Amino acid sequence: LSTLGDPRVGLTLHAGLLVALIYHAARKLDDPLHQLLLALAFAPLIRLISYSLPLADFPQITWYYIISVPLFVAAFLAARIMGYSEADVGLRSGFVPVQLLIGLTGITFGYVEYYVLAPQPLVDSFAWQDLWLPALVLLVSTGFFEELIFRGLMQRAADGALGQRLGLTDISLVFAVLHVGY
Repeated sequence: LSTLGDPRVGLTLHAGLLVALIYHAARKLDDPLHQLLLALAFAPLIRLISYSLPLADFPQITWYYIISVPLFVAAFLAARIMGYSEADVGLRSGFVPVQLLIGLTGITFGYVEYYVLAPQPLVDSFAWQDLWLPALVLLVSTGFFEELIFRGLMQRAADGALGQRLGLTDISLVFAVLHVGY
């Protein structure tokens, strides 16, 4: 509804869903479902923050940064509340060559996504001085942020509550639904 219908109706439903998830998470403190419900609260929270902040007067590239700041704080607090360590949410180093290879796949997927979606460019030219800041903002505020929230918090909580296969499927579905319209 937020993307394809009346955004006000969609945002009202997101607000109701956020309250319901937090309420039910509070009622399930000793249950693995507590962590999943708390982590899932990020889905409507992301939508509410991204739609409701008054960003029209700011350059579009700064929108990503501004939206990510309160969500980073919330993710940090949620990880602490859920008792997750940095390693639990994926913040650890592994075999660096494999990690770099996986990271480089983002270039291929980004290229395909760019041509499928055909978005308006965020920069005026491909000169280094015009590219470095938007690239850094996108890397941290969308790439790192989305991985932390979806693969770190949500995926970890879903695996614990639902098992690895169902957890992966459910969180992938939540991620896809939140990206409808982009």
